[in-house]
Amino acid sequence: MTDPQALERFIADLPDHVWVVVDEAYADFAKPEHLPNLLQFIGHKRVLILRTMSKAYGLAGARLGFLLGEPTAIAAYDTVTEPFNSNRSVLAATIASFKYDQPQFKRALKRIWGDKVGLTESLEILGCEVARSDANFVFVKLPDGAPSATEVTNQLMAQGVIVRDGTPWGYPDHIRVTIGKHDELEFFLEKFQEILNE
Repeated sequence: MTDPQALERFIADLPDHVWVVVDEAYADFAKPEHLPNLLQFIGHKRVLILRTMSKAYGLAGARLGFLLGEPTAIAAYDTVTEPFNSNRSVLAATIASFKYDQPQFKRALKRIWGDKVGLTESLEILGCEVARSDANFVFVKLPDGAPSATEVTNQLMAQGVIVRDGTPWGYPDHIRVTIGKHDELEFFLEKFQEILNE
């Protein structure tokens, strides 16, 4: 997590010839006060903001992202991308999602935020530490004495629950849990508690 004002200062202090590429794949899940105002730099700095339709909009199968930046920056980006990297059906679905799905989009975000709070509270009751998250997942430090993240991940997988093991990222005592449907989170908590109680 990056402090928004620190990132804004960092970009403001860079020489104008330096490129800054910011991945905002999870920005829709963040509270507004946790997001930097990067649009202020477009036209003044070489800032490219990457967004995706895969996360909050639920269009992962469309494999579509978009780019915000000044025209010369986007033209430079276009020189390194594949031609015809999207099709008309995907573009039509994306436009329809922006145009017609905003009420559903807002309901989904509200549900995810609420379930994330509930999941965090439940995990803390079980002795876990949960990092603040502005995404659709939480990063969870397992309680002292718990099995390793690899063991927990494997045991959950055997019961049909998929979480990410933090070991490859250097966190052998952490797991990453995506905020899925409410009943999926309840099932995860039930199975996770069983593992901790063994």
